Amino acid sequence: MSFDQFILQKQYKKLRGDVAGFRDKGYFGTELPQGVRDETMQRAVRGRKLNGGEQRRNRRIFRTRSKGERPFAVIKEVFHGGVTFVTTLARVHLRNMFTRIAFDLYQFVTSAHAARARAL
Repeated sequence: MSFDQFILQKQYKKLRGDVAGFRDKGYFGTELPQGVRDETMQRAVRGRKLNGGEQRRNRRIFRTRSKGERPFAVIKEVFHGGVTFVTTLARVHLRNMFTRIAFDLYQFVTSAHAARARAL
């Protein structure tokens, strides 16, 4: 078994039991396991632009994926949570717990601000 086959087999094991695979454009053209609905974003290739239906499909997939990716993006950009310099597991857990609390507060403040802006 080659390394590429090993990696593909590992990816398939992760996706078993899933109903749909919501993947970004980097996975365009790769296969999914049997019975998993392909929700991979389409990518324009050389000499062929995306048509209107594909653009709408990509927007629909993006709306679904953004709900799960936004917390990670905010934690990484706003709270610089991409790298942890603490060494023990207990300290990492504590740091991540405070980061989650800070994210929840950040969400509360930004949603309250958005509600006030809509009211105006």
